[in-house]
Amino acid sequence: VENAGAYATALLGRMIALYRTEGHPSMKPDVYSYTTTLSALSKSSPHLVTKGGSNGETAEKLLLVMERLFDEHPHDLDLQPNQRTYTAAISTLSRCPDQDAPLRAEAILDRMIARHAKTAATNDNENEATQQNHAPDNVCFNAVLNAWAHSSSVHHPDHAVQAQRVLHKMEEYAKDHPNANCTPDWLSYHTVLNACAFTINQELNSSQDTTAQATVTSRHRGEALKIAVTTLEIFQSLEGSTKPDSSTYGLMLNVITNLCSAPEQHELRSKLTENTFQQCCRDGLVSNNVVSKLRYACGIGKDDNDSEGLFRRLLLLDNKDDSGSDTSSRYKMIRVAMEQLPDKWTRNAMRSNQRKR
Repeated sequence: VENAGAYATALLGRMIALYRTEGHPSMKPDVYSYTTTLSALSKSSPHLVTKGGSNGETAEKLLLVMERLFDEHPHDLDLQPNQRTYTAAISTLSRCPDQDAPLRAEAILDRMIARHAKTAATNDNENEATQQNHAPDNVCFNAVLNAWAHSSSVHHPDHAVQAQRVLHKMEEYAKDHPNANCTPDWLSYHTVLNACAFTINQELNSSQDTTAQATVTSRHRGEALKIAVTTLEIFQSLEGSTKPDSSTYGLMLNVITNLCSAPEQHELRSKLTENTFQQCCRDGLVSNNVVSKLRYACGIGKDDNDSEGLFRRLLLLDNKDDSGSDTSSRYKMIRVAMEQLPDKWTRNAMRSNQRKR
C-alpha cells in the first residue's frame, strides 16, 4: 500500500493519545510500535506528502520523539531505539527525493553511533548482545550508502565520492568495533559501484527542482571511474564469502560504458573492458548478462569499426557475419558466444546466481 506509512503514523498517533488520556499500560507505545511505523514509512511511496510533511520528515520526527522519550526515561528500555529503528528511518530517507536526504540519512547514522558510544560507556552492566542490538550494523551503513548512491547527480554530482567516504567510515567502524557486525558485505561494494555507474547527467522528473541544472563534469566522471576500479580491486582481494559475482562484473562493465563514452576515451575504454572481462573469465563468472553488458562496453552501436572486433576477440568468436544491427541478430550473437565459451569461463556463474537468490 503506497500510503501505508500515513495510516501507520495515524494509528500510532491514536495510540499515543489513548495512552495519555487513559493511561492504560497496554496502550503504551514502545520501540516495536515506533519501529513498525517507521518500517511502513520506508516502504511507502517516497513522493507522498501529508500535513506532517514528507515520509522522510515524518520518520525524522518520530525518531527524535523516541530519542527524547528515552533520554527522559533512560531506565525504560522499551523506549530505546535499536538497529531496526534507525535502519527504518534511514531507509525512508534513502528513498526520499529531497535534495538533502542523503545528508540527513547520514546525520541519523552519526547520531546513532554517538548515542551508542555514550550508552555503552554508562551501562557497563548491559550484556554484549544487548549493546550490539543498539549499535550500527552493516544494514544501517548500507542504508546510508544507498541514500548517497541513489541521490540525484543533478544535486550531488559527487555522490560516488560520498559513497566511497561512507564505505571507508564503515570499514573504520568495523575495525574499531569487531563485534558490531558492520563489516562491508557484497551489497556495500555493489552500492558504491552503482553510484559510480550513475555519475552521469540525469533528467529531472516533475517532483524535483526544475531550476537545477545537470552538473556532472569530466572531473566527476574521472573520480567515479577511479573509485570503481579501486572498489573492484578491494572487493576481489577480500577473503571469505564476500566476493564479486557475475552481476559485479556486469555492473563494472556498466561503469565503463557510462563513464568512458567520449571518443577520446576509446583506448581507455578498450583497456578497461578487456581487463574487466579477463578478470571475470579468470573467476569463472561469465554469464549471459556479462556478455550482454560486454557489447555495450566494447562500444558496439557507436560509429567505431574496432568495437565489434574487440567484442569478437574477447569472446573467441570467428569472423563470420552473424551480428547484424537488428535486435534478433544481436541476441543471436550473444547466444552463439555463450555456446562457444570455454567451460572454465562460466564454471561459477550459475552458482553465483543461485547464491544471490
